[in-house]
Amino acid sequence: MTPLRRRMLEDMRMRNFAPATQAAYVRAVAQFALHFKQSPQDLTRDHVREYLLYLIRERHSSCSHYNVCRCALQFLLVRVRQGKGQKDRYVKLSAHLLHALRDYYRASRPRAVGGWLFPGPAGDKPISPNAVNQAAERIRRRAGLGKHVTAHTFRHTYATHMLDAGADLRTIQVLLGHRSIRTTAIYLHVSQARIDAAPSPLDLMYAQQPPPQPAPVPLQPARP
Repeated sequence: MTPLRRRMLEDMRMRNFAPATQAAYVRAVAQFALHFKQSPQDLTRDHVREYLLYLIRERHSSCSHYNVCRCALQFLLVRVRQGKGQKDRYVKLSAHLLHALRDYYRASRPRAVGGWLFPGPAGDKPISPNAVNQAAERIRRRAGLGKHVTAHTFRHTYATHMLDAGADLRTIQVLLGHRSIRTTAIYLHVSQARIDAAPSPLDLMYAQQPPPQPAPVPLQPARP
């Protein structure tokens, strides 16, 4: 059993899904992977959208089958509600993040009225942005960082690391919810790795030519 399938089964058991529902969801993810002939772990939000459109337009799937597939594929992603630009979007769920969230849930067992994973003091609302920024400030002081840090700093850091890892600007734009690619392009100016990796035009011009050889040193006549 792959780690991804094990994680999915554990999540469904935590939510008390019926065995038949679990089997249907696992089967739906397997069909999704078979369609693209790739592991679900390597597929993205765009693949999910393409597959769901395929079910509607080409397979003419029933509403029930479509809903099963849609619900099953959501286990591979995180839904961001009313994020940047007051829009909902899906982002890939990191296995490391899921592991950390599970540890947190087992340790704290939050029992909020609204079902929030990170509830506020009263339990009927999620934790406030101000509380998140205060937590970030406490972590900054504990780590001995001199720069000002807010929750938004993690967003910028996430995008910069993605750019350094080779992600294209269009992908980063979708994940961050930017309306304009110009907003995302700002990360081109803050990525030091990209600056360091930029080749010199002269090096590119002479890349196909052998390096210049040093001039021969004339031999001095031997002294008697």
